[in-house]
Amino acid sequence: MSSKEIYYLREFRNGDFMLWNVCSQCYNTFTVTLKDDKKTYATINKANHITDLQKLSQASAFYDGGSNLRVEVEFFDGTKDIQESVVSGGTLDPRGNTVGYSYTYCLEDGEDWDFNDAYITLTAWRKKG
Repeated sequence: MSSKEIYYLREFRNGDFMLWNVCSQCYNTFTVTLKDDKKTYATINKANHITDLQKLSQASAFYDGGSNLRVEVEFFDGTKDIQESVVSGGTLDPRGNTVGYSYTYCLEDGEDWDFNDAYITLTAWRKKG
C-alpha cells in the first residue's frame, strides 16, 4: 500500500531558476518527483530503511517546460496518510516586487509528529537584469 500527495507550485513561472533540497529522517521509503505536463526535472528516491537524517538531493534547473509544475510525493511501506506542514512566500525586492518564491513541505508519515519524514524545499527566482 502506498500514499501519494501532489503539491502544485503555482507561483513559479516559466523561465525561473529553481533550486531544491530533499532530506529525510524516517524508516519508510518514498519517491519525490518534480515535474510539469511536459518534463520531469527530478526523481528522488529514498530506497532504504535507514532512520538517520539523510540528504537525498540538492540540485537546480531552469523551469522551461509545460503547465502544472508540481511535486509528487509517494510513500511506500504501508503508509496510509501523509500529514503536512507547508510554508510558502515570496522574495521581495526593495520596491515590493516579487523576484522569487519559496515552498517548504514538512511531511509526516507516521504518528511521532516530527514532520521530518520528508523535508522538501523549493525556491525559484525570476530572471532580472
